[in-house]
Amino acid sequence: VRQNMLEKLPLSLNKNEKLKELRVDDNKLIELHKDLSNLAHLHTFSVTKNQILVMPVDIGLCEHLATFEVSENPWKSPPPEIMSLPGKEILAYLRKHLKARKTNKLTLDAHNLVNFPPEILNLHALKLLSLKQNFLTEIPDEIAVLSQLEVLHLDDNKLPSLPDSVYQTAS
Repeated sequence: VRQNMLEKLPLSLNKNEKLKELRVDDNKLIELHKDLSNLAHLHTFSVTKNQILVMPVDIGLCEHLATFEVSENPWKSPPPEIMSLPGKEILAYLRKHLKARKTNKLTLDAHNLVNFPPEILNLHALKLLSLKQNFLTEIPDEIAVLSQLEVLHLDDNKLPSLPDSVYQTAS
């Protein structure tokens, strides 16, 4: 369904468990539904040249996904520095978030992160967060939503200061 004017994908698409290839490049898509992860046999997913801001972490549940093309979108989450990586590395990043939902531990050391990944703020039960050896210049005040956080590693970044909420979270 490439080169059309689609602004959204029909929700019924998420129920097609036999779908193996989905190419919706060069449309006007602005969002992807997290239930795309129901496409258990999907091996090719391409959404280049759209207007998508957020890649649902649940896409990482598509175990058979081999071709994952996402370039030329104005990504906000995950951050552009992640979304510009090869597809397999993006999937690995998404799968780390999925694993963190179970383990309450997320390590994103040396991922060349410039911006704090906003999807981390959805991991409310997180106990350990490691963002060492990145290029972060700011930690958002919203980190306070991680009220269960016990360990926060921010070594070797470019942080000029930390928000007060970091100290409130840690106490």
